[in-house]
Amino acid sequence: MNNLNKIMRNFLLLLFYSLIFSYLVVETSLASQITVIKDSVNEIEFGDILTVNIQIRNFEGRDIDAIVQEFVIGADPIDPSSLISSQPSGGLIAALPPFYRWNLTLPQKSERTITYKIKPLSFGEYNIGQTKVTTSGETFFSNSLSVMVKCKSNGICEPNLGENYLTCPEDCPFGSTDNICDLIKDGKCDPDCTPDADPDCITTTIIEKTTTTAKVSCNRNDKCEKRLGENYNTCPQDCSSGGKDEYCDGIEDSICDPDCTEKEDPDCEKPKTFLYIYIIVTIIFIAVILYFIMRIKRRNV
Repeated sequence: MNNLNKIMRNFLLLLFYSLIFSYLVVETSLASQITVIKDSVNEIEFGDILTVNIQIRNFEGRDIDAIVQEFVIGADPIDPSSLISSQPSGGLIAALPPFYRWNLTLPQKSERTITYKIKPLSFGEYNIGQTKVTTSGETFFSNSLSVMVKCKSNGICEPNLGENYLTCPEDCPFGSTDNICDLIKDGKCDPDCTPDADPDCITTTIIEKTTTTAKVSCNRNDKCEKRLGENYNTCPQDCSSGGKDEYCDGIEDSICDPDCTEKEDPDCEKPKTFLYIYIIVTIIFIAVILYFIMRIKRRNV
C-alpha cells in the first residue's frame, strides 16, 4: 500500500512538471521575436533636414501586425509632413508629445525600414527617444539617438536664429549682442549684461569734494575777534598779518606767524639762520683773538 501511494505521488509530480514545461514552451513559441534598430547621421548644420531610419526585423515564421510610434519633440515634420497630436485621456494628466504613427504588417522572417525626415528647431545636442513598436500583447523599443546640430558660420551673429556665444562661437564671440550675458573679463562690456554684472562694464567715478566757506562779516572795529570768525583772511582790517588769529597767512613779512609751522611761513625759519651765522661769527672772532694772543707770546719770548 505504501509503494502504491509513493508511485501515485511521483506520477502526480511528473504530470505537474510536464504541464508547466508545456506551458512555457507554448508561451515561448507564441512570443514575437522582433528587433528595432534606429540610425541617422551624427551631426548636421542648423536648418538642414535630418533623415532617420527605423529598421524592424521579424524573425517569426508568421506575419505580425504592429503599430509603430515615434515621438518628435523640438522639430518640424518634413516627411511625413504632419504629426499626430493627442489629447489627455484616461489617467494622463497632460497630452503626449506629437508623434508619427504607422500601422503595418510585418511578413514572416522579413525586414522593414521606415524613413522619416524632420528639421530640428535649435542648436546643440538634439535627442530622439526610443521608437515604440506594439504587437498583439507585446511592446518593443529601439535605441535612442543623439545628433549634434551645428550653426552655419557666416561671420554674422544672428540671435533671432538662436545663435549666441554658446551655440555658435564662430559667429558670436565674447561680448556680442546675442541675448546672453557672458560675464567674462575680456575688456569688452557685454551689451546684454547689467552695468554691475560684467566686470568690464564697471567704471570708477571720481567725486570731487567741494568745500564751502561761510562768509564772515568784518565789523572793522580794530579788534581781531576770533569768536566772530575774524582772521587775516576774512577781516584784514582788524587782524594784521602775523597775528594769532587761528589762520596761517604765510606771508614773508619778517613776522613768524604763530599759527604757522616753520615750513608754512618762511619768516619762521630765519631765526635759525641768524643763529647759525652768529655762532660762526663768534667762532671766527675767538679764533682771531687766540691768534693775536699767540703772536704776542712769541714776541715776548
